[in-house]
Amino acid sequence: MDPDLTDKINALRQAIQQIEGLPGEQRLRLTQTLEELEQSAAAQDDSHLPPMQQLEDAMLELEAKHPDATQLLKSVADALGRIGL
Repeated sequence: MDPDLTDKINALRQAIQQIEGLPGEQRLRLTQTLEELEQSAAAQDDSHLPPMQQLEDAMLELEAKHPDATQLLKSVADALGRIGL
């Protein structure tokens, strides 16, 4: 997997853990989605499609309250797009 993408996913994991007021269920969903994306990116197949939709949904949920985390989510999505996922 692209080292830049790995760094962005790790930064996003840290940011998710530091978001104050984020419900535990949403935090868990984001963490699981990142794990699925990481596995899909490593496999480089079509298995990334459902996690990408989940990531996009999570971005919409976070956008208003947590702009920093949203920016990290967008950078992960952009990095995935650059490697063709």
